[in-house]
Amino acid sequence: MAFSIVFHGVRLSRLCSCCRGLVGELIGKRAANNMNGPLLHLLVCVYSWVNDYDHPFTFTCPQHQSIQRVVSHHDNHKEDRVFDFTCSNYEDSKFDSCYWTEYVNDFDQPVIFQCPHGGVLNGVSSYHDNHREDRRFRFYCCESPGNCLFNCYYSGLVNQYDGDLDYRVPDGHVMRGWTSVHDNHHEYVCPE
Repeated sequence: MAFSIVFHGVRLSRLCSCCRGLVGELIGKRAANNMNGPLLHLLVCVYSWVNDYDHPFTFTCPQHQSIQRVVSHHDNHKEDRVFDFTCSNYEDSKFDSCYWTEYVNDFDQPVIFQCPHGGVLNGVSSYHDNHREDRRFRFYCCESPGNCLFNCYYSGLVNQYDGDLDYRVPDGHVMRGWTSVHDNHHEYVCPE
């Protein structure tokens, strides 16, 4: 007898990081990308998840900080993720304006987002739908006058389908964006 095991609602993610500096400092300056690849590891630490499975969350960094690390664990039974975020000081800069975006994706659709106008990612909000086994996301962006982002790049994939995610922004960089693709048809078929 043939059967298939279907894992619904899984996402692969990439994150966008940038070097930062004041506009006047960047004249004639060329930065090297020091990214050696994101480190993935088993979740052996105790994390303070910002959400429970199948529940919404809203996370924002304290004033004058930005997201430095994203950790997420996937549960196959719940078909959802829990998230944890770490923030770090945004050196020598104060944010002029911060704002929430609208939701940037529909269910079962990709997330493709970068904070506009040189903004950095300071918060994430999301809710889960049990029928679609997916999440929608919106982001909290903050802008700093006179600050310029350069040498922006997307990481490689920072997780596998159903896998854990652990991404740390490299030193001297800030997180600007997030992309993620969803797969409803990630399945394994066993022959008779």
